Amino acid sequence: MTAKAALLARLRSSLQVPADDSARKAAVAARLKSAPNGVIPARGQLPARAQVELFIAMVGRCAATVTRLKSPKDAPAAV
Repeated sequence: MTAKAALLARLRSSLQVPADDSARKAAVAARLKSAPNGVIPARGQLPARAQVELFIAMVGRCAATVTRLKSPKDAPAAV
């Protein structure tokens, strides 16, 4: 038994909850499904290309630079 499994078993035991409690699992799943997403800033709702352009503009205001590469394999040489 892994440490995680042992910990969860101890918690279930102390709460007197069986490991296969399907009603409890269904309640948790329903609660997670109905949970709000939280606040998503407007910039996070932009199309992907616009997000990249905004990021580059913001980086430029911080005295940093961005180099566009053709492939991730080119990153070590660019750094």
